[in-house]
Amino acid sequence: MNSIIFYIAMTSASTPFVIIVFLLFYFIINNKKYKNLLSMYYEQGFTLTPLYQFYVAMGFLGSFGMAYYFCRLKKNKKVIFSPENQESIVAFLNKINSDHTTWLNNYYLATLIALFIYSIFIMLSILKIILDTDIGKELCNLLQ
Repeated sequence: MNSIIFYIAMTSASTPFVIIVFLLFYFIINNKKYKNLLSMYYEQGFTLTPLYQFYVAMGFLGSFGMAYYFCRLKKNKKVIFSPENQESIVAFLNKINSDHTTWLNNYYLATLIALFIYSIFIMLSILKIILDTDIGKELCNLLQ
């Protein structure tokens, strides 16, 4: 049983890594659209809360948070630390050319998939730790 958990856990750890590498290249390809979207956002007089300003300053590593921000707002859903003028931001995002935001939907979806698969890895790692302890071994013996 431990070998099955090991292989599933390793697959669950390596798959998100491959997705993140893909997202790095995807971000590099779409970096100009990302910067144009941010500049159009600022030109409209909108501001970002400190969390999202931090994400913008982080570049690629913060792009996951910004994809969350723009994709959720475009669908008029709540975000963490939502802006005061959310309705006008939603209207702005829905009226701009979809070339600037379509790639973000794929980017955000791939990020969520990687996060979900990585959470499986974490749960399996915790299960492995529990099974390797004395209490876990006794529990396995009782179940057999």
